[in-house]
Formats: sequence, C-alpha cells, structure tokens
Amino acid sequence: MSPGPTAFAICLLAVIAEGLLAGNNIREHFRQIKLPRSMPPMWLWIAIGLTYYAICSTILFRLLARSGGTDRKVATGLLILILAANAFWNYLFFRARNFLACLVFSLGYGLLVVALLLLLAAVDRTSAFVLLPYVAYLVYAGRLQYALWRLNS
Repeated sequence: MSPGPTAFAICLLAVIAEGLLAGNNIREHFRQIKLPRSMPPMWLWIAIGLTYYAICSTILFRLLARSGGTDRKVATGLLILILAANAFWNYLFFRARNFLACLVFSLGYGLLVVALLLLLAAVDRTSAFVLLPYVAYLVYAGRLQYALWRLNS
C-alpha cells in the first residue's frame, strides 16, 4: 500500500480505538466532574483532535514515503505507539475515571512524544517541526490534567 492510504488507515484505526475505549456518554462524563476554568468547550476538543490526527498522518506519510533506515522504522513504530497510547488514555479518563492514573500516564506519554521529536529532528527535520505544536499543546494538557486530578480527587 502506498504511504498516503497507509498513514490514513493507521490514523483511522487509532480514531476507532479512541472511540471504543472512551465509550458512550462522553458529554455526560464531563457534566459529572468538576472542570477547571481553563477547560476548552467540546467544539475546541474536536478541533484539537482533528489537528492531532492531521499532525500524526502528515508525519506518518512522510516517514513511510522515505526510504529504509533503522531510525525511520523506529520513528514510525514510536508514532504508532503514541497513537495507541493516546487511545488508551481515553479508557483511563472516560471508563476508569481515574484522574491520577491519567496524570501519571500522561507524563510517560509526554516522554514518548519528546523522544519522537528528538528522533524526528535527526530523521526528518520537517516532521519534527510539524510535531512541535503538539509538544507545546502537551504542556497545556498536562496542566489541565493536573487541575482535573486536583479538583476531582
């Protein structure tokens, strides 16, 4: 399969996994918990999610379109691991409703993303720049995750 459809299929599978792991009644979950003032509205979460998948599919496409190399393969595998970990976070947040586990998991997740950023800087500098906005977002998301844990513990 060519890089475009492959990148799209991988991201589509991640979206499906996110939905399955999050379960139903996401809006109801948000109504049942204390939310920090900095919590974005639902329409902005949708925009953040679309941006995340645009970033991931762009990087995947670029990695899959490049010729061999161990670093490229490791970066591709790491990005797929990040997509899977992001989907699993939805289980912790929406189904398990364990905000401390979400916070701890997010720290490890952030380390994976930084590792990918560093690897991309060596393998494909353009992809590293594509990932930078998401790395910046994770700083905000970490603070939000901490606030959610504090308000709901």
